[in-house]
Amino acid sequence: MQRFRMGTRLSKKEMLEGVSYIKSKKLALNTVEYYKDYGTRVIRLFKTDILTFMPDGSVIINSGGHRTQLTKGRINEHLPPGFSISQDKGLWYLVNGKGSYNFRDNMTINPDGSVIGYDVNDQTKKAAKLKKEIKEFVKTFMEKLVAGEIPAPSQGDCWFCYFKTQDGISMGDAGDPADHLLSHIREKYYVPSLLGCAKADYPIPRICESLIAQLWYNQEPIDNPHFKKMVKDYMGKSLKRYIHARLGFAG
Repeated sequence: MQRFRMGTRLSKKEMLEGVSYIKSKKLALNTVEYYKDYGTRVIRLFKTDILTFMPDGSVIINSGGHRTQLTKGRINEHLPPGFSISQDKGLWYLVNGKGSYNFRDNMTINPDGSVIGYDVNDQTKKAAKLKKEIKEFVKTFMEKLVAGEIPAPSQGDCWFCYFKTQDGISMGDAGDPADHLLSHIREKYYVPSLLGCAKADYPIPRICESLIAQLWYNQEPIDNPHFKKMVKDYMGKSLKRYIHARLGFAG
């Protein structure tokens, strides 16, 4: 799946490259509307057709795998009245006055308002699976940290964790933190600046800060088992709380 860095700006020509259409117009930043033959209207974000309005009145919804705040917002701007995409615990739902439907790409709203093609699986299982992934990510991260396998923060780090906005917010948090963090978890991408983001929101004891600095800047290992456990416990809790908060989990 093609991803675009924060701040990317595509022209209408770039967004519609390779697409056959009759007419088009730009709606917003990186968003275009175009028409195909036979009256089909499409809303396109970057290079993903997020909404397709068919001639029979049905509407096809598609994230293209980009379940981000931006994608959700654009979809919600153009959905038929009464429908919206909501998010809870990192999971998407299509909701209306009649109920809630587990999101799946290419699910369809029929002309009569009924919904087909939604995910019939229990979403709570997905939430439990995601929590398990987070737990394993944090555990492995902490093992690597105390083993001296995580270098000091630098510009070779994840840019979305390392660089800050004028307000001092990480680029990841300023954009779509859920999508950014899921990428770290799924790709097993352990970077020191992510710990800095976590500590900013969920501080750790000063002694733990000193021990991590010892690892990073003095390149001295933590030999004391008690200190190792302290760093893993406090830093791990901080990182877990940070990730949970941005993925919609309480605590």
